[in-house]
Amino acid sequence: MKRALNLFYGAAFAHGAISALWMTAQAGANTWIEVIVSDQHGFSPKVIRAYLRKTKDMCLKNKTSATSWNLITYGAGLLDSSLPEEYAAGGRVLTMLIDKDVPLQVRRLLIRSPRQRIQKLIGTLAWRSPADQEMIWLAARIVEHLASDLNLAHFPGALECISSLLNHKILHLPFVPGQREDGEGIDKDLLLPGLRILENLAHDTTNCTLIYNSKGLLSKIVAPVSSNEFVEDIKSSAAWNKVADGSLKVVSRLMGSSGRTGKNMCRLIANNRNAVKNLEVVLEMDIKSNSGIIELQMRAIEVLTQLALHHPASASFMMRREKLIERALHIFLAADWMEDYLKDEKKKIEKPTLSQKNTSPIPSMGRCIDNLIKKVKEKRAKQARETRVEKKMKEVQKTASRLKEKAGEALAMLSSDSEAIKSFTGCDDDIHRLTELLDCNIKSIKCKISTADTVEIDINTDCRISVGVILKNLSNYVKAPTLRKVWLTTPTPTRQKFSAINFCKNKCTWKGGCLSFYHI
Repeated sequence: MKRALNLFYGAAFAHGAISALWMTAQAGANTWIEVIVSDQHGFSPKVIRAYLRKTKDMCLKNKTSATSWNLITYGAGLLDSSLPEEYAAGGRVLTMLIDKDVPLQVRRLLIRSPRQRIQKLIGTLAWRSPADQEMIWLAARIVEHLASDLNLAHFPGALECISSLLNHKILHLPFVPGQREDGEGIDKDLLLPGLRILENLAHDTTNCTLIYNSKGLLSKIVAPVSSNEFVEDIKSSAAWNKVADGSLKVVSRLMGSSGRTGKNMCRLIANNRNAVKNLEVVLEMDIKSNSGIIELQMRAIEVLTQLALHHPASASFMMRREKLIERALHIFLAADWMEDYLKDEKKKIEKPTLSQKNTSPIPSMGRCIDNLIKKVKEKRAKQARETRVEKKMKEVQKTASRLKEKAGEALAMLSSDSEAIKSFTGCDDDIHRLTELLDCNIKSIKCKISTADTVEIDINTDCRISVGVILKNLSNYVKAPTLRKVWLTTPTPTRQKFSAINFCKNKCTWKGGCLSFYHI
């Protein structure tokens, strides 16, 4: 009996040790998974821990239910909870996934989900308790990514909820980004998320009509652009530039809407003297003195072009149209503004930050080892800095290219209008520079930003298409001898390029055939 008891106690002890070891290993594995996933993908360990716990419970109850289970369905399911903590957790999960470049999958799942779920998110936008500030922001981020697929007619009261994000008091105050718990910047006043929701909703013509008919909301949308302090605000605050940019994007989409809504919106902006004046000031601003204005200039070109095309002819608007065409031609054809912009941006990018200046001291480990560690750290810091500068400069080049492209699109649209075409000068110099942009041997525009550094801006297909449209339309209004003179002085490769181009009247696409120049 004594031997049996010893054997039993030994087995029980071994079982307990193995169980303890298993539980420790399981807890360690869970922690390891949380750490690895958090480090690789930037997810919160708390979210991963809750997701693993829920997944285990599901597998224990029914293994087949886990076949379509993932982090997106987990977050979407939490949105249906009546508990505020779980509802907020669902919002955090989905917002994290949107920030980690998976917004398409999130949108697909939520659009196919019950309408009550989306209605609940929209309703959250109207919450006003300070304790609900985080959840309002999370709901706004999610709705922003769903908005382009939503029909406002299916969600009663949606515009009132969205309008509550655009606080009248905040619209006339300096814009200050808030801080999230993890340190990342958020827009505590919710202006930007609200404007982005409206921009995405305005992809649909019916939504545009409903937004325009909501006069209280419309006045809030236009308020930043028509403010008397607009110019001072955008000069003094880079953050306010984003608000103005968001406002102009919504205005531009509403103006471009088909039917009566677009025409009425054009008339509304045309009658708003402050708005038109502010846009003209933005377009004339020197990029050298304010490089952050470039995004706003794109929006200004869009809106002013719509006004030039749709507003009834008047002496004042004819003068404004001429100024718009003159400025757009400068942006489209000149390279000096790009050089100034690239120089200024490179100085900002290469300027060392406070964290780069204040490097932590290296603990002494002997002179040779210290020197070796110092050299390695300096080499890594230099490589990281060069990579960062290269990446940022590519973004800057793309921005400059987009402004040039936007100016070309505006000129092509204006040259297609029987009234606006009369404002084109059609001088030899402009036509020469336009034809140069179609030269197949010229792939890019070289901008010298220092004695030893030259940046090249690619001439993309859209710019060449715009040039072709402009020249085609100019051929109907400018005297033929002028164009013939330009044609004869154009290099042979360029003329050969013309003979292989034709522009469809309805679509700007390359086709075999000939341009109007070829007939001249």
